[in-house]
Amino acid sequence: MGYLKASRTFNVLKSTLEDYVKRGSSPAPAGRRPGLSPDLEKMLVDYCLEMDRRFFGLSTIDIRRFAYQLAEKNGCSHRFSREKGQAGKKWLRAFLRRHKNLTLRKPQGLSKARIKGFTKENVDHFFDLLEPAMEKIQFNALRIYNVDETGITAVQSKHPRVISLKGKKTSVRSNCS
Repeated sequence: MGYLKASRTFNVLKSTLEDYVKRGSSPAPAGRRPGLSPDLEKMLVDYCLEMDRRFFGLSTIDIRRFAYQLAEKNGCSHRFSREKGQAGKKWLRAFLRRHKNLTLRKPQGLSKARIKGFTKENVDHFFDLLEPAMEKIQFNALRIYNVDETGITAVQSKHPRVISLKGKKTSVRSNCS
């Protein structure tokens, strides 16, 4: 039976039958095409997670710009804004829906010096120095304050949300570019 006869017999559009036969039994994906191939999206996801592991979480703007750059360099047909040079907010929402292991988090600020300096050896050394000083001065815990010389914070207080692995306890955006 041909497409035309089958479409009349079963009251289904001819084009729907043709699409079904061409694709096999799997239905066509709903909605727009993503703009990036699954391989490129996988690369983008891996890059997001790697940057997060290195304490430099990527903001939503960063991800949208990278998506545009990936599409341009790989010759993908896309609907991203050429004027702004980035993918849209709808694309980002759909991207996060497609990759359930990613989420947006509000990060804590951390300077590069703190990232590199926070090792077991440094912490042990600090407490080795602190104990004798506390015994010599004999201050109680109520007289200890956490301040620096200038009173100015070295870490930004407001950060954009960043892409991070879902279920991770903390997310950090480094203050160094």
